[in-house]
Amino acid sequence: MAATPSSGKWKGTKLLLGKDLKFSVKNGKVAKISARVEADCDSSDTEVTRTFAPDSSWKVSGGKFSGRHKEKIKGGGTAYFTFKGKFTSSTRASGKLRYESIVAGSKCDSYDLQWKAKKR
Repeated sequence: MAATPSSGKWKGTKLLLGKDLKFSVKNGKVAKISARVEADCDSSDTEVTRTFAPDSSWKVSGGKFSGRHKEKIKGGGTAYFTFKGKFTSSTRASGKLRYESIVAGSKCDSYDLQWKAKKR
């Protein structure tokens, strides 16, 4: 069952491949998403640390949220970030995230990464 989240800063407690995840909840919206993910870039592993969609926010509705953000990468290329989840209590959440990019014909994809987070 989904819940109403507490406002404030949240931190990932479990993210597939052990990487970092942070985001904020304010006024019923998820924003300021920062994650370090490992992506497969044309068959070679690359670690990517990005603040995803820093100016975007996704409305929490019924204790759930989802969004896909597209941005231009400095130097050319396009990145996509998908972030979705469910608040399982006022201080806990879980979901999936995905990072994809295309730069100079090279594709990178983290595929769906499961995550869990709690309010700090």
